[in-house]
Amino acid sequence: MQTKIMNEGWASFWHNRIMREINLTDAEFIEFGRLHSGVCTPGRRRLNPYYVGLKIFEDIERRLGREKIFEVREMENDASFIRSYLTEELCHDLDLFVYKLDEGDWKITDKAWERVRETICEAMTNFGQPYIVVVDGDYGGKRELYLQHQYDGQDLDLPYAERTLHYVYQLWGRQVHLETKQGDQNVVLSCDGDQVQRKVT
Repeated sequence: MQTKIMNEGWASFWHNRIMREINLTDAEFIEFGRLHSGVCTPGRRRLNPYYVGLKIFEDIERRLGREKIFEVREMENDASFIRSYLTEELCHDLDLFVYKLDEGDWKITDKAWERVRETICEAMTNFGQPYIVVVDGDYGGKRELYLQHQYDGQDLDLPYAERTLHYVYQLWGRQVHLETKQGDQNVVLSCDGDQVQRKVT
């Protein structure tokens, strides 16, 4: 089961190879280069799966040969692809690191390649979305909705969660609560339709 990084890297790898081997006019080659670089440019705040996947496939071909890329494509999924073929050298060459929002500023928290690799794999779980479960649909006997974030070490983006709760309130029609963690603190967000209150427990 191939998913995003593998599929997009595979497409970029072969698109690049094919376009370089056919006879293009100078204008066509320049246009291809412009389009290709637009798709495969490293992301500033997000991992560009086209770029990372392309670089991993190029590295596999360079180190292990072209036949190996077909084997990898057939046998691996995104997580095993990253775990097996995102090397220390590639992490360094691609300038990959772990970062988080801290008091309004983005800060690098780790550059160790093993942690970078595991963070990318963790982000693929549930397509990078947090697990939110319904705990109670009649919370407090008032038909309020109580949700819980299944905390896996990744903090929720609280401003985004607050905006989302307004939409959940519109669907539910009653007050909505979301329990999560921020570091070592339990936080409950409660939306009454007008505002969201944060309560640290």
